[in-house]
Amino acid sequence: MNPYKAFSELINKQFDIKDKNIVEIGGGTIPRLAMRLSDMQNRGSITVYDPNLYIKKTYSNIKLIKRNFYPISN
Repeated sequence: MNPYKAFSELINKQFDIKDKNIVEIGGGTIPRLAMRLSDMQNRGSITVYDPNLYIKKTYSNIKLIKRNFYPISN
């Protein structure tokens, strides 16, 4: 079984992602997990942060951000 498919099914089973907004940190050069999760969604969005993203394509509900993720500190 494809590891991305298995992991995305596990995430969906645990959190029911059909209408959730998701942030993926370190999606890799090609964000395969985000693409799998996107296929499972009815609504919602996925934002992927990775400085090594290889961006050639646009996706309707996936936002690709080619930089490190810096959380807001208090």
